[in-house]
Amino acid sequence: MHYGASGGPVINAKGEAVGVITQRAVTSASQEKAPGIYVPSGSTVCIGFNPLLTIAERI
Repeated sequence: MHYGASGGPVINAKGEAVGVITQRAVTSASQEKAPGIYVPSGSTVCIGFNPLLTIAERI
């Protein structure tokens, strides 16, 4: 994902919007220091619409 994509849709295989891009996860851990970390630097974090709809109904 490129910078500036936050707020954009997450699309499933059917072409339906199912979530929203929220941020990029950045880790300072290197593979030498933490070989068990499998999330690469710059991974995109998203949230599905179902949790957002649940929250929206409560407020």
